[in-house]
Amino acid sequence: MVGSGSVAWEKLCKPKKATGIGFMNISDWNRAALIKNVWSIATKKDNLWVKWVHNVYIKHEEWWGYNAPSHSSWYWRKMVNIKDEVKHLMDPMQFTLDTYQISSGYKLLNQVQERFHWSKEVWCRLNSPKHSFVLWIAIQNRLKTRERLHRFNITKDSTCILCNGADETVKHLFFDCSFSQDCLQQLKKWLGWRAHTESLQGLLRWIERSKKRKFQKNVLAASVAALVYHLWQARNNKIWQSSIVTPKLLVQEEKWQINTRITCVMPRHVAQGDMAWFDLL
Repeated sequence: MVGSGSVAWEKLCKPKKATGIGFMNISDWNRAALIKNVWSIATKKDNLWVKWVHNVYIKHEEWWGYNAPSHSSWYWRKMVNIKDEVKHLMDPMQFTLDTYQISSGYKLLNQVQERFHWSKEVWCRLNSPKHSFVLWIAIQNRLKTRERLHRFNITKDSTCILCNGADETVKHLFFDCSFSQDCLQQLKKWLGWRAHTESLQGLLRWIERSKKRKFQKNVLAASVAALVYHLWQARNNKIWQSSIVTPKLLVQEEKWQINTRITCVMPRHVAQGDMAWFDLL
């Protein structure tokens, strides 16, 4: 099915801690490359092009206060606009003191305004990448649930296929649904996790605020990500393949995947108590 993506491209290009994936925005990278020319002109770098610009365009004017004449070429007016943008982003004096790197200019153009509390848990190193991706889509309420498809007249039935008890929204699927609640309780029992919250946002917030050691928090995050992935997979398999799985079998498969994944990417330095805790899982 061809159509728009679940998440806008502008959001994909944001850093992971700001709800994005960290893809490079080529337009901003090109602007960052142009800023290097602005820096070269400001520092009067010793090359022929810079000397030509100063003699033909700027002459005896001050670069940071310079305005391009209306009859100037398109590329030169663009260069001056970029210079004005730099002037508003940072102190021109500080800008000329440091050696300019295009990567630094890109970061300057894409400053992170806000960090979302769930970013560390979603992109935890112990997570399988596919689990992180589905969790990232789910936490932003962008999964194509039946309720969402029903609103767009793509499907006639919006009922949750796992429990048949309510409309299939992201909130219902994680974890108001009786099927997913059963899976969550089994997972919590396996981990010895005593959190009372049962919402996806609440679970990630609990992990973030927990006083547990980093390794244990990362294992909890990987477990939540794996459960979200397996529930979404079970839902899709039931729709497209009429395949039915019980909560017990789903959690068993999840446990095996979590143990295998974490064993493969085990951090070099793990406290002995944390290792003993993990070995008992």
